[in-house]
Amino acid sequence: MSESNEKAVVTARFLADGAPVYLKADGTWGRALQEAQLFPAERADTEAVMRAKTEQRLVADPYTIKVLVESGGFIDALSARERIRATGPTVRVRRPD
Repeated sequence: MSESNEKAVVTARFLADGAPVYLKADGTWGRALQEAQLFPAERADTEAVMRAKTEQRLVADPYTIKVLVESGGFIDALSARERIRATGPTVRVRRPD
């Protein structure tokens, strides 16, 4: 694993539905990790703090996660927790009927 490929992204959750979101390059929030803007780790922390102060009505608890950018530009979260957040539940959601 090359150190130069390690970056960080800013993540949070929407207040409306609790879904995980990722800060995109255009300044909006998207639900796909692959759309996230990549930051050097030290800059991502600053961005997360700024977003926490200015977007309290839209998202909750912005923070940074370390990611690895694989060949082809695929973004992969380095922790199992963040991989699960990015891909959805690990169990099937059963319909109530």
